Amino acid sequence: MNIYRSSGGGNRRTRWHRRTLAVAACASLVSLSIVSAGIGATGASAAKKPTITIWYDTARKSMVQAYIKAHPKVHVVAVLKDGDSNGDGTYQSAFALDNRVGHGWPDIYFSEQNNDAASLAQAPFNDAAVLNKGLISKSTLAKFAHGSAALCTIGGKVYCLRNDLAMNVLWYNPTLMAQDGITSVPTTWQQWATDGALAAAKGDIIGTQGDSWDADTYYWGNECPLSQETSPGTLLINPASTNCTAMASLLDGVSRTALPVAYMFSSTFGQQYGGKIVFYPGASWMGGVFPGLGSCTSANPDCKMAAGYPLTFSSSGPAVTGAIGGGLWFVSSHSKNLKLAASAVVWLDTSLTSQNLSPGFPAYGPDDAPWVATQDASGSYATPLSGQPTLSQAFNKAANEIWSGWSAVPYANDQIWASDVVPSLATGGTQAAGLGIFASDAANLARSDGFQVHS
Repeated sequence: MNIYRSSGGGNRRTRWHRRTLAVAACASLVSLSIVSAGIGATGASAAKKPTITIWYDTARKSMVQAYIKAHPKVHVVAVLKDGDSNGDGTYQSAFALDNRVGHGWPDIYFSEQNNDAASLAQAPFNDAAVLNKGLISKSTLAKFAHGSAALCTIGGKVYCLRNDLAMNVLWYNPTLMAQDGITSVPTTWQQWATDGALAAAKGDIIGTQGDSWDADTYYWGNECPLSQETSPGTLLINPASTNCTAMASLLDGVSRTALPVAYMFSSTFGQQYGGKIVFYPGASWMGGVFPGLGSCTSANPDCKMAAGYPLTFSSSGPAVTGAIGGGLWFVSSHSKNLKLAASAVVWLDTSLTSQNLSPGFPAYGPDDAPWVATQDASGSYATPLSGQPTLSQAFNKAANEIWSGWSAVPYANDQIWASDVVPSLATGGTQAAGLGIFASDAANLARSDGFQVHS
């Protein structure tokens, strides 16, 4: 059964330890296991096989099915979950109850929430197993993209594997650029902002603001210290940093016509902006989304984007980018088949069979080129302009530029932005004011989680 994420209404920052025991119990009951049709053997034949339970989200369903097909000697109990989407606390609630009653843990599980390692590896959950102390070889770990283990690493211990990277690039539409009189793909945030006036004059947009991705796109992409662990247990949250205020000022200088307060997956976004997106700073997985917005199709050149390198803040700015999403595979420390569970995670995370079914750019380096080739063959992307990078070149550069100074914390930064900053932006508030709102609320949550916060 699906566990659906909560709606945008209400305070989305509610976290597991602010919920009642009854809520946790209900969450566990609602998420009772379902064994997918055709998964493993049953009855006496299943009893002869080693068994692992996998929690997965909808986007990983085909990958799990591929693992089952490739491993007929393993009995798999596959349980569809929401992947702790948007940091909704599904896993925290489930593990709090499992720890209390002494059973119910999966062997491996997938999370869409990049902050989960920071909470699930530590008390009171203590569920994520350490992977780099014998469970997974150093040679395998070494083949993952530079910096990809940062959000999984606490005190030198790796608690999860990145399935895919969601590094930000600059998506651009060659056809709309020509129509709007934009002669070159911008390389800096300043050039991008200036092009906004040309795009707006034609009714086109250069991106969006006012969703949970703002911090991940704009502020993470300029080394803005809103979530930087400077030493164990000490967190830097400094909205007054020039890296933060300069980006806020630049965004506030772009007209709302060119940079509307909008959410890509709202029910109205495609109708309003499908075929009108000349630029979009965003995650690597977004490229295949644009042709499906509104009445767009892959045959419509106004809906097909090419990938440019991440923007820098001025020509001398830091060559870094942020990330929106991606995913993490965990092995549960409670698994009775730790070696089998670890081998399953490695297969799901490194096998080309599995990764070709993944929606995102593989974190495991050897799978990158074949995955990109599959994307190129899909017909969903525009041909790059002369002198611009190929999809592979743009992705590989961005994958190695994700700024490691944006640290994982037990709370979800995107929830804070969505629940507290977006309403302000939607009613005419500025990005500059939003920085202060975010920093205040993030600092309060950080302190409640035991961090020493400084600015």
